[in-house]
Amino acid sequence: MLARALADCGDEVVFVLDDDGLAWNERVSKQGHDCVTASAWSGEPITGCLLDGYEFGRNAIQFWRAAAAMTVSIVDQPPKPDWADLIIAPGLAPNAMVKAGALSGRVLAGLGYALVDQRFRMTSPRHVPELATNIVVSFGLQDSLNATGLVLNALALLPQVRDGIVSVTVALAASAPHLSNVREQVRGLKHGVCVIDADMATCYAAADVAIGGGGLGLLERMAMGVPSVSITLAENQRQQIALCVARGGTLHGGHVKDIQASDLAATISSLLRSREQRAVLSKRAQEAVDGLGAVRCARAMWEGVRVH
Repeated sequence: MLARALADCGDEVVFVLDDDGLAWNERVSKQGHDCVTASAWSGEPITGCLLDGYEFGRNAIQFWRAAAAMTVSIVDQPPKPDWADLIIAPGLAPNAMVKAGALSGRVLAGLGYALVDQRFRMTSPRHVPELATNIVVSFGLQDSLNATGLVLNALALLPQVRDGIVSVTVALAASAPHLSNVREQVRGLKHGVCVIDADMATCYAAADVAIGGGGLGLLERMAMGVPSVSITLAENQRQQIALCVARGGTLHGGHVKDIQASDLAATISSLLRSREQRAVLSKRAQEAVDGLGAVRCARAMWEGVRVH
């Protein structure tokens, strides 16, 4: 998303991948960008460098700072990186970064900077039907914690699901470790389907309610105005979910390790029954994540380069 927005600003974008990251080459190339491995990088001077990852050592950071006029970091929890000229923190409230010691003017914090693909952007309010009849469950491609299985256990407790009034669509990757168990649970539903390697924009377009984690998928379903229940899968999702809940764009179902299926079923049932609640969630979600975050970040990077 950000690479496309930078290209639209007239920048040439090159992805420098780990030597074992060439699986991304085809996907990046399809978007019109070049790829090179870290070991093959020529080291030529570059205008700006975005480091996206959790395991950059001090030597790697110093290398890229020397190569680039401006360095940028994406973070999902404090503390802030002390080496970045610009920090992008869409899942953190601005005051959270101030408390972490971030300097004013160097941080793009808040949902206005959410990096959401344009396929998820809606330019008109979402229609919220009186009767919710389709639930989409998605916890990313792998869902290694099998949060999907937990949600399916909760959904099996709901009369609307058992009677087939509400259908359930589960999205997972073919390589997901718990896929066989999930498929068995889905087969036990009256109206259930497991979609492999799904186009999530298409899934969300058909959904009346979505249930998922607190990462990128949360921002995508908010951009599309899908009323949702969000479950915390990892510590780095906690603050983003809290921010989205505070903006009224999702409900929090709890931490995956602490949730009881019966409690989750009650939360989902309440959302299914109340069109008013779903309509409010939909409206506030779209207001919070308008799908233009990548454009704002690209412009900030471009302006920052001019300063440097």
